[in-house]
Amino acid sequence: MQRGPYSAYMIFPLFLHSGLPLCRGSGLSGHTRGTLFCSRGLALSLLAPRLDALSADALQVLDLIKPVTDTVVIGTGHRLVEVPTHIQEALRHRNIGIEPADTATAIGIYNTLVSDGRAVAAFLFPVQ
Repeated sequence: MQRGPYSAYMIFPLFLHSGLPLCRGSGLSGHTRGTLFCSRGLALSLLAPRLDALSADALQVLDLIKPVTDTVVIGTGHRLVEVPTHIQEALRHRNIGIEPADTATAIGIYNTLVSDGRAVAAFLFPVQ
């Protein structure tokens, strides 16, 4: 399998209802609970407990990441829900694609895009 320039970054080996184990390479790097932003080996805990509480200002973290993110995966929780219009507009303004899914599915999408070498980020909301 050909590895892209981002293949060494954060992946999620499995999904737990209590949170996400974070791993880099073969070693476990920690465990998180609650909402998580991740991209290029960076994992940040977010204060927004639900997707509808995420502000457009929270997306400013994407402006700090280089090269520019081309896709944001949004794990919406236990089930797929519509991404709020203000989030869609803020991503569209940045020319960033959006891939919403329930969180368990979103983790798989994120891992696949990372493995494909894509410049991807994820906002993953808890399922509880």
